[in-house]
Amino acid sequence: MPLKLYFQNAAAPYTPATIRGAWSNTAGANTAALGTSPSGGATAANVPVGYAGQPENVLVTRFSYVLTSDYLFGEAVSGVIGAYESAAGLNGYLKLHIFVTQGESDAPRGTLLANLVDAQELNTDTAACGGAFSGVPAELQCYEGDVLVVEVGYRASSTESTYRGYIYRGGTGSPDLADNGDPSANPGWLSLTHIVPVGADMGALWHVGGPIGTDMQALWHVGGPIGADTELLWRVREFVTLLPETSIEVSTLDVANKVWVVVEGSDPLVYGSATNDEIAPKYSVSPREMLILVKSGDAALCEAVAAAYLALYQTARYKLAALPVPLRYGLGIRRGTKIMVTIPRASISGAFTVRRVEHDFAANISRIDVGEFAAARDDGTALLDIATLLAKLEKELAI
Repeated sequence: MPLKLYFQNAAAPYTPATIRGAWSNTAGANTAALGTSPSGGATAANVPVGYAGQPENVLVTRFSYVLTSDYLFGEAVSGVIGAYESAAGLNGYLKLHIFVTQGESDAPRGTLLANLVDAQELNTDTAACGGAFSGVPAELQCYEGDVLVVEVGYRASSTESTYRGYIYRGGTGSPDLADNGDPSANPGWLSLTHIVPVGADMGALWHVGGPIGTDMQALWHVGGPIGADTELLWRVREFVTLLPETSIEVSTLDVANKVWVVVEGSDPLVYGSATNDEIAPKYSVSPREMLILVKSGDAALCEAVAAAYLALYQTARYKLAALPVPLRYGLGIRRGTKIMVTIPRASISGAFTVRRVEHDFAANISRIDVGEFAAARDDGTALLDIATLLAKLEKELAI
């Protein structure tokens, strides 16, 4: 849901000291509140252009609103506000600058929309001067207690210095103000579409992530950066507990605990080996030993080849079968997507590809299989090392 606010005829909750838009005339600017509902009688503030001929950017009203939740803004800004010119000779156009401060301070969190100037000239008809505006804001992570500030005014190339631009606030009628509507009866409004509301972090795609207290719990996450000033790439949408009635099956693929390399036909036998028995108890579904025959070599080179193969094959390739989640979350998971899973009791933490999703509508459960399974392996570097050792063996010790 977008954050919809109204240009109220009420005192501003907080106004930062610094005016941040590109305004050449700020002397007569006033302040007012933004709020989640219309408030106060409709009235129009005005500031004279001050100069004739040259383009002037005149600030009329600074509206502000203290955020009550965390928001990741960045999709769209739109709205309608009452704005008119005292005479056609003002040649005025609605202008807005929108930014956010860090709490109730003068320190900027960032700019959402910079110096937007509407393409339609202001109307002189006060009963039909609702002015629509829209723009694409910069992506900006904001937090509860930050202050959203909307500076509203006009740009003009006036034929007279005394001509004025008017900006409405207040009004409690219904419906909301529309483009070319009457701001004396209908309240102006602002809508900011954000990516995901509330939470410590936010997001857009389903992912599972780190522990939140017990072995069978996880966090739903989403990918994408939170803001320009942070390296954090995962954002929390909400907490989800993995259902406890199904145990998690963990196995590995392509794992060898010992590799033998033997010189074919040697007598006495020339061989070398490499062993990693430390990991043996973990793996029940995997090749335990491997034998490689070579045409020539000595024991040292055989051991080097064995160590290279072991480095390639001892790495665990996990699959997690039948991870149970509530159906309402499982329906959002698709094959081929990446999820982050952390299960402390199984010493599992990493990114996995979703291979299968099954939905049990009677039990209100989804079960997902993730992991390597029979997926192709990217072992180009290790295979190159092995080929180099074998070439050296053939060159130096060929019979």
